[in-house]
Amino acid sequence: MNHYLVTPAGRSVGSRLLPGLVLAAVFGVPFVIGGGVVAIGVALTSPAITIAGVGLLLLLLLVGPGLVFWSLLRAKRCLVEGGAAWFRGDSARAIQCAHFVLAWVFRSDLRTGAFHLLGLTAEADREFGLAYELFSAAKDMTPMALTSRLRGKLHSVLEAHLALTAAAGGRTDLAQAALARGWQQVQLAQLPAAALDFLFDDSAMPLPRFISVASNVDAVETRRDPRGLLLLAGTLAAFRGGSAKLAADAGAHMQGWIGTLLPREALLFQTVMVRALGETGGPHRSPPVATPPHGDPMQQAWVDGALGL
Repeated sequence: MNHYLVTPAGRSVGSRLLPGLVLAAVFGVPFVIGGGVVAIGVALTSPAITIAGVGLLLLLLLVGPGLVFWSLLRAKRCLVEGGAAWFRGDSARAIQCAHFVLAWVFRSDLRTGAFHLLGLTAEADREFGLAYELFSAAKDMTPMALTSRLRGKLHSVLEAHLALTAAAGGRTDLAQAALARGWQQVQLAQLPAAALDFLFDDSAMPLPRFISVASNVDAVETRRDPRGLLLLAGTLAAFRGGSAKLAADAGAHMQGWIGTLLPREALLFQTVMVRALGETGGPHRSPPVATPPHGDPMQQAWVDGALGL
């Protein structure tokens, strides 16, 4: 069991079973209760009871969707808050926010964001194997109704993280497979819109952003180009696979993309390049990035973990 999917109370939130039951209850209970009162009123030939049953049915039918909309709004705010918490290093709050979404929300777009947030947290905690599982879960939870551009954008980001965590965990075979899929998704994301894509794009509809599937999916690392992370993952996978030359060659393409990396990722790239160029014994080449600062022990610990040291 992935411990990032277990709440402090010991409850697993990886399954959609409970959210599905809650959703079914929200829309099913009104008919059971209201319909039951109406049936009693009819059986007793009591107009008052019958009217009360109809009124109760309508009231519950109004309350149910209201609760659903509230949960969606709360889940969206939780993901935003959790992302901000992760960025400032508050992993406990990020996990708490993701757990709320997974525990109570059935919709796949929001659950994708929650799995992704937990994956980022596990990745930052150097638990690369668990992070790989979480990013895989996020990919598997991808909504069916997405445009080809949004699907390519989302999957290229997730495949980049899958490649990085697999390489950091020493599974270079999985990393290479994720890299191939990731670059393919980058190309798909750049293709012109397909003829029927408009049917799957609800971002232009007059809907609140927390209801829009396209808006929720587009919010997953929306400001990050995945190509830099893919290049980093390719460099690390080659180095962990024992080929310093391939690592140096892969890293040579990083020029222009280093700015898309987090500080610890930039430090990892610099460390791999220095080691790879040192092992090749060929002509001296400078890594395509200035040496990052080495004063942060947490970043250095993360780099050492990714290198298997």
